[in-house]
Amino acid sequence: MKEESKINSKSMALEAARAAQDKKGQNLTIINLEGRSSYADMLVIATAYSERQTLAIADAIHSTLKQQHNLHPMHREGHGAWILLDYGDIVVHVFHEDARAFYALDQLWADAPRVEVPVPLALNSAAMG
Repeated sequence: MKEESKINSKSMALEAARAAQDKKGQNLTIINLEGRSSYADMLVIATAYSERQTLAIADAIHSTLKQQHNLHPMHREGHGAWILLDYGDIVVHVFHEDARAFYALDQLWADAPRVEVPVPLALNSAAMG
């Protein structure tokens, strides 16, 4: 595969975050683990407020990465309160708000840099109107 056609982990993480935003995922965090972890370059963490929403967010991320880049998770685990999608370079965690507070991955990687998640276009338009 040509290097210029290969999606990088930051771009993939941002696409996953956008897909989560489309399904009303909240408190989106992208943690840069490059050079800090052997299992992934980026963690994407999203909060949902129902078990149905965790599934909808995970499915939207899967669908987006499959359609845009023909990417499939190497591993998918969980349902309900916590769904994990492992794409190798990025790992996505979709948590129900209580599970996110309990597992506190944000705190576990508190010293790792964050990647800014852009505000959704719909919010930008609403703020300007």
